[in-house]
Amino acid sequence: KTFFWLSLMETPAPTPATLGEDQCCDLVLQALKVPGTEIADSNAFAAQHGAATEVMSNAIKSLGSQDMVMTQSQAVIEWVMTEEGEGSFKHESAEFSLFNRFPAEGLEEATLSELERHALNYLKSQRLVTFNKATKRCMKVEGATMERDTTHEMMVRFVRGSLEALSKDEQKDVQKRKLVEKRTRKLIKVVRGPAYAETRKPTVPFLTKDMLAKGNWDQVNFKPLKLDAISAHPPAGHLHPLMQYKSMVRRIFISLGFQEMPTSRFVESSLWNFDALYQPQAHPCRDMQDTFFMKDPALMVTMPAGGLVEKIKQMHEQGGNGSIGWRYHWKEEEGRKNIMRTHTTAISARMLAQLGQNYPAKFFSIDRVFRNETLDATHLAEFHQIEGMVIGKGLTLTHLMGTIRQFFEKIGMHDISFQPTYNPYTEPSMEISAFHPGLNRRVEIGNSGIFRPEMLTQLGLPNDVQVLAWGFSLERPTMILYGISNIREMFGPRMDLDLIENHPLRLLGVHTN
Repeated sequence: KTFFWLSLMETPAPTPATLGEDQCCDLVLQALKVPGTEIADSNAFAAQHGAATEVMSNAIKSLGSQDMVMTQSQAVIEWVMTEEGEGSFKHESAEFSLFNRFPAEGLEEATLSELERHALNYLKSQRLVTFNKATKRCMKVEGATMERDTTHEMMVRFVRGSLEALSKDEQKDVQKRKLVEKRTRKLIKVVRGPAYAETRKPTVPFLTKDMLAKGNWDQVNFKPLKLDAISAHPPAGHLHPLMQYKSMVRRIFISLGFQEMPTSRFVESSLWNFDALYQPQAHPCRDMQDTFFMKDPALMVTMPAGGLVEKIKQMHEQGGNGSIGWRYHWKEEEGRKNIMRTHTTAISARMLAQLGQNYPAKFFSIDRVFRNETLDATHLAEFHQIEGMVIGKGLTLTHLMGTIRQFFEKIGMHDISFQPTYNPYTEPSMEISAFHPGLNRRVEIGNSGIFRPEMLTQLGLPNDVQVLAWGFSLERPTMILYGISNIREMFGPRMDLDLIENHPLRLLGVHTN
């Protein structure tokens, strides 16, 4: 059903509402005191009693939550005056005012306001004004008069009666000229509820000790609890993207059947970091410009037992198992030098030396390593290395590539490639690279290969056992993951805290909004 609501623009503005919610509740209950009565319009009821509409609405909702009242809503169509229509009602219409002060010499339309141009167009339609092409001015039609302000009269009838008080032509006219417009609002009707009472019990959030002591707990209403309400998010710490990615990598390795190696050795001896990997003592990577050497303690106190040192010395000096070795004098004092480990492969060497006959096996590690690097957009002196190795018989380069691809596919990275490279303790060796969209080029993310027989022999593994190994950084894949082009922006004052607090873990190769 369509209702026509009339806005009486001449009614004086009500005084500022001072009624509170409790007073509005009392007014509503008193208005429904007689059975069968109703409040037809809550907004009109609020205006009648000088209450703010929002306060009255909250009071009705409060009573409704206690089943003291019930509400019904319906859409109501209102015809109200526009700003131009209101001006025509309160004073005189724009066309009547313009016609009465129309200059004899005419006027230029460009000098008029928007409202005056609307009035001029109306006067033209009534043939009271015409446009002179010669002077390019609007002139009064000779003999034209406008004794009555018919627009003002229509608006008075509209306010005092309704839109139906106007003729059909007048209704079309005021709508076409946008003197009135149609608006839809929601009308709330209020009736008694099943728990109606003339007075309202106070509402409290919870039962107290005093209520039980005084026995007045039945004289109040308890506020219903919303057990499904969403609570405020408590302030808490947030995981750094590196830590999120590290946790994901650990879960992937474990899902593939790998065991995690203990990595709590930031300080390592040169014996395990270099010599056990069959790296000669004159290799450039052992120089000061590539490695951090410890000042205190500078040397390892106790060398490994069980003949390991003798096996390493013999393999480096004379070779074995078909190898001629490096053919130099191996010095124990060089092996004793303590360093900040340059890779977690030293941990892998320790694990292989302890393995014995417990293979096939799969191991991984994730921890920090340290290198005397020149800092740039993709290099730091301290970074994380992810390492994995598979021990077994009959393993080939194809198994290594397949294992690496399987791992990267689980983190969403498919665009990886392998290039031949050199590593002193693996043969053959491959570099792993991936495309970085931020840098718009491929970047190295790791190295891989099959451990050399010389390394495995000196660590006590049989000749028919192969070890597939690979290592890559934690930082560079994370940079690709989050679109970071400079690795120095992942740490310290240049780190974007919003990235830590508001961005969930992403998968490589998966774009999120």
